[in-house]
Amino acid sequence: MMLQLEYPKEFIHNILFDEQPNLYKADISVLPHCHSPDTTVDAQKIMAAEEFSDWYRVRSLPGIKPETIRCVLDKADLNKQFCFDEEEKLPLDFALPKAFQFEHASFHDARWVKMPQLLTIRGVYEVRLGHSNFCCKDIGVLLQRMLESEHHMCKFFSVTFAGPFQLADVIQGVVTVKRRSNPLMFLVSPRTKNAAKIGYLTVHLEDSSLTIAVTNDRDQETETRKYMELFKKEIDLNAALKNMSISDSKMKKMRKFEKMLDAEKKEATQAMLRYWNTPRE
Repeated sequence: MMLQLEYPKEFIHNILFDEQPNLYKADISVLPHCHSPDTTVDAQKIMAAEEFSDWYRVRSLPGIKPETIRCVLDKADLNKQFCFDEEEKLPLDFALPKAFQFEHASFHDARWVKMPQLLTIRGVYEVRLGHSNFCCKDIGVLLQRMLESEHHMCKFFSVTFAGPFQLADVIQGVVTVKRRSNPLMFLVSPRTKNAAKIGYLTVHLEDSSLTIAVTNDRDQETETRKYMELFKKEIDLNAALKNMSISDSKMKKMRKFEKMLDAEKKEATQAMLRYWNTPRE
């Protein structure tokens, strides 16, 4: 079967097809001819054209103007994606309300982004920010909001932070269980009672970046919380064994409990990772 696509002849198009189990998604980059005098006007025409209304993802091109980006961001939709991966700097006053109303939004230069913009994110799958002006204390505020918010903000958030890494500032308002040292990884949950959300915090010190992953899935949350509880029991058990002599009559019973706990923890780990590693549909 031949797939025929028709577009205005004054534009050149790069079309990439992303094959998925049940569908094909087209990723279209629209390249105006070199002699086009105003790429912003071109972008406005493209975004307004009916034949482009069902686009799935827009990627930036070298030399793209902020005004052109605004034309795309005005069409924000939670079923669409926008990626600005160029190293070019955006104006510090670039802030646009719809910048983070995409299913996936990526900005290599994010020094224009302000915290109030991030705190209003809702129902998003992923936000990726490159260079930013956010310090660890700022990220701590966002992490706490993502875990305590009644609505789901986003599942994955990554950022390159500014300044030295201060773990205490990042986890100031949450409960943590350390899982790994390299990269630094924690399970995190809010301090509030009856909290439903739970997540991961991963820190890459070599490039000053971190990722927050928060679940909005009840089964995923249950399995992760179960793992956290078993992990804490293991810490308490190890502390008790450390202070116990070999001749202690309780040692044998404690060792038996240790084996049972280890088996439960392995099972909980597999269940938890199965949920976290399940790819998006």
